[in-house]
Amino acid sequence: MKMSIRMLRCVVLLGAALVGCGLAQQPPNSSRAASTGARAEDLARYIRDEQSRHVRLSRGIYAYQCFTDDDLRKFRAARTAESVAQAARRSPRFRAIVAAVATLSVEQQRSILSDASQLAHPTWEELGRITRDGSGQTVAGATAERELSEVLVKAAKEIMAESAPAGRNQ
Repeated sequence: MKMSIRMLRCVVLLGAALVGCGLAQQPPNSSRAASTGARAEDLARYIRDEQSRHVRLSRGIYAYQCFTDDDLRKFRAARTAESVAQAARRSPRFRAIVAAVATLSVEQQRSILSDASQLAHPTWEELGRITRDGSGQTVAGATAERELSEVLVKAAKEIMAESAPAGRNQ
């Protein structure tokens, strides 16, 4: 009796693992991706989330209060933007968002992708003041944010091109 309970647990775990693997292999425009509720507008939110994870908000002039040139050098040396893009390509959430964008007309896709590729806080220089509330950013911080938005939009375009029907240009 004990052996059969262990065996049953193994079968259940193995079955769950196989189902999980099968779901992970579905293309982004499958019904599973469409049923996630992802919308094309979520691309900007996804990018902003990644920017806030990897680029410190600038709230003052001291190094511990803002994203500095040294931080940007480390960001680039660690190839952070590329790592984030690789993780996004594997992310079911990102793939579902890209699938939602792919359902739009080519003009709408271009507009959303163009806007998303330019997401970054305005620099303090652009604002004409140093903000303490995080609404502005150092030049280094805005540069890192733009690099993230550009690589994520590039990843989205690549996913759309992979899953596009033959003969349809993105």
